[in-house]
Amino acid sequence: MDFSKLVPVEWSSRRVLTTAQLAEFYKCSAENIHDNFSKNKDRFVKGNHYFKF
Repeated sequence: MDFSKLVPVEWSSRRVLTTAQLAEFYKCSAENIHDNFSKNKDRFVKGNHYFKF
């Protein structure tokens, strides 16, 4: 991923990465990001590590 071409996304005045952007960076599917998040959800704090739209 070329970060110079990354379009900033903001949520609640904070820059965030979308699932699609993470998938592109890690060269995997968005479904894979979602599945891994679901398996480890207890390790993340809502509003700090992730936002759910």
